[in-house]
Amino acid sequence: MLEKFLNYLKDVSLENEYREELESIFPDKAHLDSAQLEEIQSRFSSELSFGTGGVRGLMGAGTNRINLPTIRKVTNALGQAAKELTKGQMIAVVGYDTRINSKKFAEHAASVLLDQGFKVWISSTPSPTPFLCFAMRRLGASCGIIITASHNPKKYNGLKAYDNQGGQIVEAWDKRIAELILESPLIMRPPSSPIANADLIPSEIEEEFVLNACSFLPLNTKSNLFPKIMYTPFHGTGGALVARIFKKAEVPLLLSASQSVMDGNFPTCPRPNPEEIRSYASVIADAMQSDARYILANDPDADRIGLVAEQKGYINELGNRWKLMTGNDLASLTLDYLAKTRPMSGSIITTIVTSDFLSAVARKHQLGVIKTLTGFKNIANSMNRLADIGDQYVFSAEESYGILIDGRLRDKDGVSSSVFVAKMLQDIESKGMSVWDAISDLQQSTGCFYNDLVNLEDPSSTGLEKFNRFMKELRTMDLSSFWGLPVVSRQDYLVGSTTHSDGRITPLLDREDDLAKAMPIPTSNVLKFYLDDNSFIAFRPSGTEPKLKIYIQSCTSLEHLRHLEQKVRAFLV
Repeated sequence: MLEKFLNYLKDVSLENEYREELESIFPDKAHLDSAQLEEIQSRFSSELSFGTGGVRGLMGAGTNRINLPTIRKVTNALGQAAKELTKGQMIAVVGYDTRINSKKFAEHAASVLLDQGFKVWISSTPSPTPFLCFAMRRLGASCGIIITASHNPKKYNGLKAYDNQGGQIVEAWDKRIAELILESPLIMRPPSSPIANADLIPSEIEEEFVLNACSFLPLNTKSNLFPKIMYTPFHGTGGALVARIFKKAEVPLLLSASQSVMDGNFPTCPRPNPEEIRSYASVIADAMQSDARYILANDPDADRIGLVAEQKGYINELGNRWKLMTGNDLASLTLDYLAKTRPMSGSIITTIVTSDFLSAVARKHQLGVIKTLTGFKNIANSMNRLADIGDQYVFSAEESYGILIDGRLRDKDGVSSSVFVAKMLQDIESKGMSVWDAISDLQQSTGCFYNDLVNLEDPSSTGLEKFNRFMKELRTMDLSSFWGLPVVSRQDYLVGSTTHSDGRITPLLDREDDLAKAMPIPTSNVLKFYLDDNSFIAFRPSGTEPKLKIYIQSCTSLEHLRHLEQKVRAFLV
């Protein structure tokens, strides 16, 4: 590792900014103290792991950091994979968000692709991920790159890689890209093509995206009155395009004064995550001052959507009554409204850890349900398969605040979803209900679902091993003695089968509504335990970091949900 650090530092292809950064941290390389050795370990013990559709990490010098050498190595591998796996003219679309260095990294990636012979289209300004995915499909891209770290803090950045379908890469693509990265030199030579050789994404594609977003809205509504809705892009890319769509749809919208300015430092929300109520502190103050009833939010690259509204008797950790709706509930309400206003036959796609509430809503409207692994790259893969077999796509969502209505895209779309949710809020208000009433009303026909997520991290050197050992222990436990809970089945996605309490073993398939079209769900280190009342506990560790996510569902009550959570935490202590 020390040798790797020294070779990196003296490599002639390393940019001066990174050499100077390392020289300032390690001025005397012959006498390194323990803190400096630990820092070298952090920066050089590995390459940034290529997974979840790309790379993401802290910015800075080193092989385990996001920087220009990392960007060109991953971009080069993506471009080469695209040449091997696609046919026709090599076209690439490149975009970026508002983060620090995002534009620089995007232009660098574009130059690498130009060197490889691609015709490159690049966004002229920071742009939402959904729009860039739309542009990829509209322009017939062989591959695409978006520079973003989604909802991570300001010190992070990343590269999302897209295939010729405009979806995050899966299967043959990610395997080949990982191989090509390993075959690459420590630092590749910088590209020589000037960014001026790239073309800007045509402005008319933005207008097409706006019209497309409005095309899914119901034509006839009972009321022309809208509740006051405030929108926040969390200092990211969504503001201009969302405002434009709302204007086109003639839906009133207030923009958060404190969070609508593009700023990669995220001054009002150090963690710009629509899943965390603390991120909304500033926009809640704006909403209260403007008497807004609802807050809609997108994360900085605008692929996720959050909804916050006041609830009587509720107090959040900020000390006010504004409550963040779960991604599960928002997706379920949205599907129900879509199915009622645009009745159609077909299937929805969701993930194995998303609440069964969404599946229950789909069945209520006689829609098929397809389940796949976590992440929209897997949902996109299922969408491609639906198209191949001629089945109708209706909707997709996952619990982490991702929704996609338009079946022509292949990634979640927080931008178009925002205006659709606004129309749904208008419909709910016209009935004299709150959104919280609407959930209760919907569950009268689907049954009750209460869901929560427990995130566990152990940053110690043994953290990863600890969680892997825990998963092995879970696999050996007798179902009848699972913490005293009435378990009826264990779904093990690593082996692709369900073990039932009566001893039967059945395969894990992606759909139950049409077994003739069903396929095995891809393998993954996930365990899901169902109880006798249809509640579940699912465990999903990170493969590369000392993290464990535990998804809990109760079909009884909030009190029962907390009981299950206590059982889980007690076992992990």
